[in-house]
Order: sequence, then C-alpha cells, then structure tokens
Amino acid sequence: MRGEVPGILEASGAVEVHADGFRAERGRPHALALLPNGNARQLERLAKAYGLELLPLDGPDGLLAHCRDRDLGLSESVVAELVGTEKLAADRRRRRRRGVLTAVWIVVVALLLGGIAVAVHPEVQHGKTLHGRSGEIQVR
Repeated sequence: MRGEVPGILEASGAVEVHADGFRAERGRPHALALLPNGNARQLERLAKAYGLELLPLDGPDGLLAHCRDRDLGLSESVVAELVGTEKLAADRRRRRRRGVLTAVWIVVVALLLGGIAVAVHPEVQHGKTLHGRSGEIQVR
C-alpha cells in the first residue's frame, strides 16, 4: 500500500490547525478506516500489527459520523475559531474557483480535440467546396 491510509490519528504537543488539515508535534494512529475499494487484507494486517481498531465504513462521511458519535476531533466551530472564518471562506472560494476553472479547461480541451477529430477524420462527409490557388477542393 502506498500513500495515505485513512483513519483516526491521536495528536499531542504543539499543533498547527489549517483549513484542510493539521500538523502535530506528536501523533500516533488510533484506528484505521476500511473504505469501499480499500485493501482489506493489508489494512487488517496493519491494524493487527499495531493493535488498532479497523473500522469498516462506507466512505469519508462514515468516518466523520464515527468521529462525531464518539466526540473525536475538532468541531467545525473550533476549526473556524482557530483558523479564522475569513480564511476558511477564502479557502472555500479558492477551491470552488479552481474547480470551475478545471471544468472550463476540460470543456475547452474536449471541444478542441473533437474539432480536430472531425477535421481530420477521412470518413466524415462535410460536403463543402473550398476555392484556393490550386483550384476547387471538395472537403469530405
């Protein structure tokens, strides 16, 4: 398994809270989350090796509900107080704007690729006649 393993981390010492996560002086895993399409056997081995609870969950919302049910983590109001409501709002606007720009770029690229495919595909019949220096050309 490479990359991140979803779960719950206990943190202590100096902690920096950011809108999209945090950094802590010390941390240790508390539980691992087995999400759909997760590698169950590998997570089971990790949980057993480190003496952790393995939480079979439906997705990120299930992990959030698990934490809220057990009063784990920081509430949204505490994060807003620590990070600042203006910073959180600005970060949300920036992420939303980035998402819109990404969608626009995807549409532009798709239209360009589609236009190129239509222009160079030999079996597409356009039925146009072009007039140039070399004479008349029938575009197919």
